[in-house]
Amino acid sequence: MRGLSSALLLTLLACPSPTPPAPVDAGPVALPCVQNQDCNDGERCSQNGQCEVIPPCSEDSECARYEYCSRHEQVCRTRDGFGNECEEDAQCGLSRFCALGLCRDAGEGLPCARRADCPVGQDCDQVHFYCIPSVGCDLAELFPETACEPGENCHPVSGRCQRDGAAECTEETQIQDCASGEFCYEGSCVQCVSDENCGPGLRCNHRSGFCESENICRRDEDCDDSENQYCDLITRMCLPRPDPCTSDLHCSFSERCDVITGLCEPLEGPCRDDIHEENDSFASATPLVFETDQLRMDHLALCPDDDDFFAVFLNRGDRLEVQLTDLRDGARIDVYLVAPDGISTLRYVPGPPRGSAGFDFVAGSDAFYYIKVAHLQGNTPYALELRVGPGQPCEDDLLEPNNEREEPQPLQAGTQNNLSLCQFDVDYYSVSLAAGEALEYTARFNAQQGDLDLRLINSDDQVLTVSRNVGSDEERLYHRAAGPEDLLIEVRTADRQSMTYSHDVVIHGPFLCEPDANEANDTAETATETNPDQGARQGLSLCAGDVDWYRIGLAAGQRLYATTNFEASELNVDVRFYDRSGTTPLGADWGLGGLHEAVFQADEQTQVLARVHSADDGLGLYRLDFQVDPAFHCRPDPAEPNNNPETAAPLPFDQSFVGGACDGDDDWFRLDVNQGDRVRLLLQFHAVDGDLDLGLRSTDRTTLITSSEDVGSQEEIIHRFPVTGTYYLRVYSIDTHPRARYILSAERL
Repeated sequence: MRGLSSALLLTLLACPSPTPPAPVDAGPVALPCVQNQDCNDGERCSQNGQCEVIPPCSEDSECARYEYCSRHEQVCRTRDGFGNECEEDAQCGLSRFCALGLCRDAGEGLPCARRADCPVGQDCDQVHFYCIPSVGCDLAELFPETACEPGENCHPVSGRCQRDGAAECTEETQIQDCASGEFCYEGSCVQCVSDENCGPGLRCNHRSGFCESENICRRDEDCDDSENQYCDLITRMCLPRPDPCTSDLHCSFSERCDVITGLCEPLEGPCRDDIHEENDSFASATPLVFETDQLRMDHLALCPDDDDFFAVFLNRGDRLEVQLTDLRDGARIDVYLVAPDGISTLRYVPGPPRGSAGFDFVAGSDAFYYIKVAHLQGNTPYALELRVGPGQPCEDDLLEPNNEREEPQPLQAGTQNNLSLCQFDVDYYSVSLAAGEALEYTARFNAQQGDLDLRLINSDDQVLTVSRNVGSDEERLYHRAAGPEDLLIEVRTADRQSMTYSHDVVIHGPFLCEPDANEANDTAETATETNPDQGARQGLSLCAGDVDWYRIGLAAGQRLYATTNFEASELNVDVRFYDRSGTTPLGADWGLGGLHEAVFQADEQTQVLARVHSADDGLGLYRLDFQVDPAFHCRPDPAEPNNNPETAAPLPFDQSFVGGACDGDDDWFRLDVNQGDRVRLLLQFHAVDGDLDLGLRSTDRTTLITSSEDVGSQEEIIHRFPVTGTYYLRVYSIDTHPRARYILSAERL
């Protein structure tokens, strides 16, 4: 009290002392920090650089996007590989980008176009296209850089990317469910779970479940012994450096020898940057200025470790057409369209032979959009052609806003047309089911516009079922409620295309199993006499303990098929042929999902029985179809010999070829197309005869463009051809021993 006078001090002492106020608890002093390790136990480092108390939680939704709720600690913890340093690139500064919540230096990153370009344990960032730690895909809505690559989807259980159309599996059905060289692990088809499952020079990517090279490189510095090794930019493998050249004879046909350095170089000399360098990032993108509705940029070049960025301003409704031209044969080039945020990829198209290196796009808002051109090998010259004209922008439908789970639109039974999904849009619908009721939801669309995916989610945020067909104009969900349920239906585009769709909603009442018109056919003696030419039999039922028998007469040399279709979530309907006594099984059978097939070939006139029953004791309806074909024998079909590309048989458009596939036999066909042709290739067969697959190869006969290796009774490829020429189609089987008749057709769309 050094500042008080003696009189004042005495006065204060003489006064009665009031109750002192409670001290204000300012809490512990926040410590400055850079990382969580700088803070005390129970604290973390916040984005403002101060230590803060880790909040309690009971579920992940109560934590920050980069965190999860530790169940046993009941506090939020940072996910492995994630951070809280940033949420967008602008927070990171020049030449840096934000991925997984951490700022990263683009100059030190490894550029990529797909996962295969990255070392084991890393994935290709689908926003910035640099290799980043592999963390799975189940957080792609919060971290779009972790999204799956084109042609893939995120497995709802494992959180790993898988090929579109890949089915879940079990250990019992892995031979049917998984491709050759794969096995079933935790419900997914994988190549490996440890390095021991991979061959020499390969390691297991535990996140993806696939074997990858342990020696992937992008530049010489990536090699362990860069003095004696170099990075081959075509194979992306570290190879021993060749002996120095002393003449052009030591170099390949397209190279010359630099006798000073002892290195072989391209005939055109070292790669020289074009006049638009340095346009290697969004920040330095070259602005595109249109004086007319067309623009051509010549003499562009991509040098090693080089990407080119261009910025174009579009008004809402502008239609932009982009095409790369003047490409050399074998140029491995990709073109992207990136949204104004510099993060979201709107279009991705590879160059020939895998794609056309061109796209079109209609802008949804007035903004700058970015074109990114990338490549995977040496010097790549190219030209860029662009056109801007009027287009039709995507318009919200009448049910918007329903983009969030918290604001779904209630579903009404019936058909709703003119629904739309605009860029990055997601539609949510809600429906309540009483005990025993079933929901049947069908979305219909034009697959040439894009692809829709569906998910059915319950109130506990569990995914009950999904629909992710490929190449189909329809996605369908079916679910019967055991008790009262509140459900969400999620509708989204699989490839970020704007598109329209319609949906049909049917609410089925509780299932009351009633005998069908063929009862009582519960024994071999009371089997229903059946004419195979009658067509599909609808509305057949299997009630508790029910077995249905059918009797069919066959002439010598006839091959009989039986097919059942059913709701796999309600019952599993098996069908199998038996002799006339009903005691000895005949032929073979096969089943997957809501489909089961049986086959029998008669060597003499006879009668056979088809036995239909519920293999899992489920109750429900099924459809049954019989088909009689001529006997099949493994003999050369009319296209033989066509066992290799050199002897490929012609495949005309709009005609169906009937062929045969037997164990060890590949059938090759050649297809003459024009530039820009969009073609549907369809292979139909009976899966019970063996699984067939379809592969499309480039004009060089060796480069695989795309393939269809589904498990079922057909394979389909839809492809737009980037250049005129003769392409090659292969019909083969990966891991079965087929004895199958098939129908192959090609159709221009």
